[in-house]
Formats: sequence, C-alpha cells, structure tokens
Amino acid sequence: MLFNYTKVNYLPPLAWCAQLQQGSDVKILHGSRIERLVNGFVEGAWSGDFGSVDFDECDTLTGSGGKLVNGKAIFCGASHNLEQLYLMRKSEAIILSNSLPFLLACADDSLNMDYQDYFFTFLNNYRRGIFSRSDVIPTAQGHVVEPLSCSIVEAKNTLEVTVRLRDFGTAPECYPDYIDRLDRVVSRTLANAQDARRQYPLSLRTMISRGYDSPAVSLLAARHGCNSGISFSHSSIVDLNPGQSEERDDGIEIGAYLGLDIELLDRKLPTQISESVIAEHFPNPFLTTELNVANVTEGLDSCLLMSGRHGEHFWNLDRRRSLPWFQEPTTVRMSGANSTEARLRQGYIHFPVPYIAGVFTPHIRQISRSREMRPWSVGGNYDRPIPRRLLEEAGVPRRTFGMRKMGGGLRPGSGSIFSPIVMTSFEDFYANNVAQEIHDNLPESNRKKVALAYSMNMPEWEKTLRTLPLVGRSAVRFLGDGRHSRYRSPYLYFFHWGVSVVMERYRLALANVGMSAAECLNNSSRAKANER
Repeated sequence: MLFNYTKVNYLPPLAWCAQLQQGSDVKILHGSRIERLVNGFVEGAWSGDFGSVDFDECDTLTGSGGKLVNGKAIFCGASHNLEQLYLMRKSEAIILSNSLPFLLACADDSLNMDYQDYFFTFLNNYRRGIFSRSDVIPTAQGHVVEPLSCSIVEAKNTLEVTVRLRDFGTAPECYPDYIDRLDRVVSRTLANAQDARRQYPLSLRTMISRGYDSPAVSLLAARHGCNSGISFSHSSIVDLNPGQSEERDDGIEIGAYLGLDIELLDRKLPTQISESVIAEHFPNPFLTTELNVANVTEGLDSCLLMSGRHGEHFWNLDRRRSLPWFQEPTTVRMSGANSTEARLRQGYIHFPVPYIAGVFTPHIRQISRSREMRPWSVGGNYDRPIPRRLLEEAGVPRRTFGMRKMGGGLRPGSGSIFSPIVMTSFEDFYANNVAQEIHDNLPESNRKKVALAYSMNMPEWEKTLRTLPLVGRSAVRFLGDGRHSRYRSPYLYFFHWGVSVVMERYRLALANVGMSAAECLNNSSRAKANER
C-alpha cells in the first residue's frame, strides 16, 4: 500500500481528503501547504521528533496527518476536540478528511435537507467530549459520516477500519509535575513546528489578552522561542451598534514583560464580516470570537498559533467545569469548535495549550485547590491559581492580568446580526432548498429569538444536574434543548447553508484543474498535471 498524492493549489492550503478502495493504494487530494513525509503527510505539529513521524505515539498533536505502517494506513486527528476527522464508509471505498465539506464534495454527496438537527448533533457530540462515541452525520444519499475526536484511524486495503482514542499518558500529580509537562510539551511542539527538515517551517505566534489563560500560554511560548503576539484592543463589542465597546483588554503591557512584539487589532462587527467567512464557521456562526480571528488577513499563513482556549475549563476551581475527557454538558455554543475551515483556508495550525493533559481535568482541579496553591488564589468567581502562579513567579505583576472576566465575543444588543448580503444568501438558500412542510413546522416567529440571544440561559440547578456523575448524561437527554435559541428555528439551517457555501469552494478548486473530486481520487496518474 502506498500514498498516491494529488496536490491541488486551488484548495485551502491545509485541506486533505483520502480515499481507499479495496486492493488499491490510498489516493490523497491536498492543498499546497501539506507536508509530505517519507512515509506519510501532516498539517500540524506534535510533541515528538519531526523526522520520526511519530504523531500517532505522542500525547499531543495539533492538526492532523497520516502515515503508512506495516501495510496499514494510519490517520491521526488533533489531541483536542475542537477539530475532528470525518470518516465515510461506503461499500466500495473509505473516505477520510480533515474537512466535512471536502469529504462530502469528494463523495459526490451533500447534507440531507430533511434532517434539521445537524447543529444539535454537533452540539451534543461536543458536550460528550471524548467520553463516548459521537453521533453520526446522515447525508443526502443515505450514507453517514462519523466525526472522530482525538482519534487514530487504522485502515487496511481490505477496507477493514479500526478507530481508537489517542493515549494521553498519566495524570499530573502536583503543580511542579503539571507545569513541567506543559513546558515540555510546548518546547517539543514548537521545536517540531520549526524543524529545518520541514518544507514549510511554521512561524510562532500567540494570542494574548489581560485575562488568565492566554498570558500563561504566552509565557510558555516565549520561553521556547516565540516572540510575536496578537491581541485585540477590546474584549468584546457590547452592542451591535458600532462604537460601543468595553475597556481595553489588550496584552501589550504583559507582552512587554514577556518580551513579545504585539500586533494590536480591532474587533469587527458580524455585519462587517463577509459571507464566505461567516459560512465557513457553519457549526455555529454566531460565535464571534472565531470570526474575528478568521478576519486576520496577514501573518497567519504557515503559522503555529497558540491560544489559551478553554483554560477556564482546565484551570477553574468549579467542579461543574472540571470534568474529564473534555466533557462540557452545560454548553450551548460549542465555543472554539467552529473555525476549522477558516484555519485550513488561512493556513495556520491552532495549538490550544490548556488542552495538554486536559483529559485529566479533575486532577488538575485538585492541584488548583491544594494547600500549596493558596497564595495564588484571589477568591471570587474569577480565580485561577495555576496560571496566576505561573505568571507571578515569572515576574508579571498581579495587577496586570486576571483582575476581571471580560470574554472575547459579541454581546447581544439590538439590530441585525449579519450583513444584508449574508442574510439574503441564507434566506434564498432556505427558501429554495428546504421543503414546505419543514417551513410550516419552523415558525417565522422563532426567527426573532436569534436576533435577541443565541444561547439559552441555563439555570444553575440545570447546570448542576447535567454535571452530576452518571445522572448527568441521562439528564442531558431528558432536559433537551427546548429553551435554546436555535430550537425549532429556521436558523437551524445556517449549518446546512454554511456547508453548502464551503462545499462550493472545494468544487470550484477542483474544477479549476478540470476535474471533479471523484475524478481526482480515481485518476491519480494525473497528479503531476494538477500541481499548479
């Protein structure tokens, strides 16, 4: 078995799709910045030696890749659950990709317009973390797509496939043990990213604000060669009207202590963001933090971008937010999990550092609440002793960070969320592709809910119930999402619309080299001609 590559420069630089037919080699379509290795390929970096191609054996991989070992093809997804691999098993072939729209385009398939609840399928998979197998995604042609988080897929050319979870090692026992692990993984991953044997070495950048999480990550990054940061001037846009914003949240002062050169950016309103950028965030385009990162036009190509994403789950003192296996049963938003397509297009690798050892969150919480951490506990609802100790022991003054929770997304106000161009595109899609029976069952009156709020206000008793051991999983199914702003709303179809728009991106990329996706996968002899 061999990997037979076809590079298509018109594709998003980091996108790839693999097809294996019985008795055949693995045919791979990919964009221009995929690293081809001796026995595999990768778009990412990992906590091991680049030349060893051992991303299936390390506890940390950010990005995805594949390799050949003993006659088997092994594909690996990220060691966090913000991105997935997507697998379709057909009678005559196996198709696997790091992009759902790309996989559907290559399979000559699409979403099922009669299936309304793709958003809630994704949401419930995200809530479960990697504790149990994800629900599948039904397609228009009657196939299913399996979303695979933190998974390693082994495939033979007999079409036999096995899926297993990545090995995350052992739980940290104390603060020095945990910090040593963070430091070691960051050091190795950054060295891997900049390895001279790469065709496309990755530059290093870090997100930074005045909170807890991104400054702590930026400190670790700066220790190991990162000298460039990105910061937004304000934490969020308070209202949907331009000009109203909160106090400054930029990390310039902290960056100076860490020796970082900070690029300062302003946030944009969703009404200022293009249709294509909104669409590529189809899992939940109403999350504006990722929209603003996707709007960065320079400096992210071939970049390893470190962030403090979800540090609040791993470094918080609240038991309800400190669950193992990346579980988040109270979420209504899938924060952080909607930017894959933007990342593949922009050509950067996202490294959410707090996810290192994150499957052991209860152990990390015990460290945070231990006696040795009390000098770095400031009390109140915004208290994270681990990042505070890390930063203060490095000489960053207490007053400069973690004083008030600000957040980084749009806060609902009044007016339209997206631009008229985006809304017209969505309305046309909804009118032309959704059956009248479904129109009738999704009342027009439900449209107003999304304009006012895009998450349900979950009461405290429900949050507690959803996070109880054993009881919680049954509670999630029983309670449902009847108060969610997307429930029985036409805006459920923002998911379908976004996937459709992004699929067209992939179809056009392949059409530019005179081939359909199926033709590319089934005619590898034209690979050389397509590298243009």
